[in-house]
Amino acid sequence: MKEKRYTLPEEQKDAAFAAEPAPAYHGNAAIALPEDECAEEDIDWNKIPVGWHPANEEEAVARIEAIEEEYDKGQYIDAEDFEKELIAQYPWLA
Repeated sequence: MKEKRYTLPEEQKDAAFAAEPAPAYHGNAAIALPEDECAEEDIDWNKIPVGWHPANEEEAVARIEAIEEEYDKGQYIDAEDFEKELIAQYPWLA
């Protein structure tokens, strides 16, 4: 049986693509960011999904008040209790 030999991109004759540097990822970023620092005014904040942050101060205050109200009524549930509740309902998640 013939032995297969795998070559690295650098070893290949036509290695034009190997010279291209790998993209620089910062943290859990899903997009490649430039190496140079960018000024805050250069960031397009409109590209950030709306659901990730309150749209304005009134909405932020309303969310905080709703969470506090749930907590006062006893409806608030923390992450550990939520996980226990899910596992009790759906044992295959454990």
